Amino acid sequence: MLALAGIITAPWDEILLGAISWGFVGLGGIVYVIVVTRRMRRQTAYQPQFEDWLFHVVVPMVAYLTLGARQK
Repeated sequence: MLALAGIITAPWDEILLGAISWGFVGLGGIVYVIVVTRRMRRQTAYQPQFEDWLFHVVVPMVAYLTLGARQK
């Protein structure tokens, strides 16, 4: 979140550079959610419940997809 605050408050000459940076944060988050999903599926110490999937995979994925989405 700190990176997003820095990106949005930086004095960009054009909004395009800020938007591209914002998109890269979203794409990085999507990759991170994929890693978390793989780790949740592979571990055997605990069987993830619905809330675990919701708050560790679904909600973050929606947020990062929103950041990475191209705006017209």
